[in-house]
Amino acid sequence: MGFLKTPTGYQARALSVGTSDKPTLPTGANLSFDLSPLPCDDGNLAYYLPGFFVTFKGAVTQSGGTGNAIPQEVLFSILLDSIALNNAIHGTPLSPNFVKGWGMNTISYVGGGYNYATPNRGAIPAGNGTYNFAFSKFIPLCAGNGERPHHTAQLQCLFRKAQLVLQFNTVATVLSNFSPGASLGTTTVQVSALQLPEREIRVGPGVEWVDYQTPASSGQTEVKLQSFGNNTQLNNTEQGAGVCFAMAMALSYQQPGSFVPDNLQQLQIPFRGQIQTTHVEPIVLHQLLASMGVRRQIASDVAFATAPTTPNDIQDWPYGATNNPQSLTTAAPELNGALGLVLVPQGMNFEYSKVQVVNGDTSYYLTLSSGPSGTHHTLVQHLRSWTPQMWADAEKEIVDSKVKSHLFGSSTLKWVPKLLYGKSAADVDPKKLRFIPMTMKPVRAGGRFAAKIG
Repeated sequence: MGFLKTPTGYQARALSVGTSDKPTLPTGANLSFDLSPLPCDDGNLAYYLPGFFVTFKGAVTQSGGTGNAIPQEVLFSILLDSIALNNAIHGTPLSPNFVKGWGMNTISYVGGGYNYATPNRGAIPAGNGTYNFAFSKFIPLCAGNGERPHHTAQLQCLFRKAQLVLQFNTVATVLSNFSPGASLGTTTVQVSALQLPEREIRVGPGVEWVDYQTPASSGQTEVKLQSFGNNTQLNNTEQGAGVCFAMAMALSYQQPGSFVPDNLQQLQIPFRGQIQTTHVEPIVLHQLLASMGVRRQIASDVAFATAPTTPNDIQDWPYGATNNPQSLTTAAPELNGALGLVLVPQGMNFEYSKVQVVNGDTSYYLTLSSGPSGTHHTLVQHLRSWTPQMWADAEKEIVDSKVKSHLFGSSTLKWVPKLLYGKSAADVDPKKLRFIPMTMKPVRAGGRFAAKIG
């Protein structure tokens, strides 16, 4: 996970629904996990909440001889409809409108620092039988990349009244639609909050995933992003947002996208300065792979063969688990089986001071050999900056939760930008401080500062 680049580890604390920390999955209903029992500090260190782990354990029965293999990523989206994190001081960091089971393949991977933090156990076979499964998924609350991704995790005290709500699909219908004759046995759900202890009081920028949706029709080329940067479920944020990552989602792997990626013939992204081009692979794929750093190469020197099971480099994100590398008859074969088209990649060590800020309606343009249809889904990770009201709310919570007194006693504190490499705020253009985390430092006698808490 990206937030563990420099910290030495976290503490996992199981969350409960009522008195149960291992409830049974209720199909077509939700489970609400209460965060109020979580401590805000340990008397010496403040706790931060970078995310959660959710673990499913159960069984699927294939019957009738009509089933399909069910990859782990697909099973997750079959079980889970959406995720919400409600009643945080700063709003709804995980919105059920935007954070869907189908999107977690991408959200978990990008938010995990271009890494799945859990092993992939492969697919449930198509043949008749009962197959046990157990798998986990990381639900991120902070940025996955950057020099210090954990600096975007928020203090646990900002979540004292919050609930994590998992909304489940009517699994019998969704599962049988994907694999005829399949049924789900009793399945348990476990959730743990990951708490990162630090000797610091810090508030980072808001990190939020937003699913921008617009209707699609055959032959349409313009994909509108309405109110881009201002579609948010967070409280007290400033106009506009930083774009850390953006992906036009494909119609595949249980995703409700609007197109097949390898049908892409032409591309234009005005808000990125990308002029119209027919050479689409360098824009929506190659720069992403380069941004991800060193990647695993699987038998790349194996001769090209006819069997789709030949080892290859394209059965990992951003491709789907069941991608067929032999389908080479399309307009953009390198995109065959991709989960989507990456419009804005995220560098492994990207700087929060340099993200592009967007603020208002814009569009990008796709020319396809077939389609689109249904609804365009553009999944975006934003950084958001806070208004003075949010800083006041955060300060009040830091005092009321006793985090301030436990770490710094009666000292008067001031907000200071959390800059790296020994830089001070005087070294940086003020415009570049918008998404920089702020930390509280004791005020020295005679010191000057813009904001303080005592």
